[in-house]
Amino acid sequence: MKITTEMLQAKQGCVDQVSLFEEMFPDGAETTLENILWSSNAWLDLDWFAKHFLTSQAQHAYAQAESPAWHAYKQAEAQARHAYKQAAGRALYEAIKLMEQV
Repeated sequence: MKITTEMLQAKQGCVDQVSLFEEMFPDGAETTLENILWSSNAWLDLDWFAKHFLTSQAQHAYAQAESPAWHAYKQAEAQARHAYKQAAGRALYEAIKLMEQV
């Protein structure tokens, strides 16, 4: 399958996403693994594409395959957020203690 800017516009793709796609693929893009991974790394919205271009059966298969990675991502994000908040809290405590010594 070859994806073109016109196809994305016809499905009312977000202007920013369509512009990024056009910048990356001025002549359109074949749906090779390399192009899809490059698109994902550039923050093109693969979920939007799946919703608007895949058949119901293909959408279901995509969701089944993608779901474990999404859950792992959200778990890692939550752990990182917790670590950050703990570090920020400790840093603030230490800064206040330093200020009190002056």
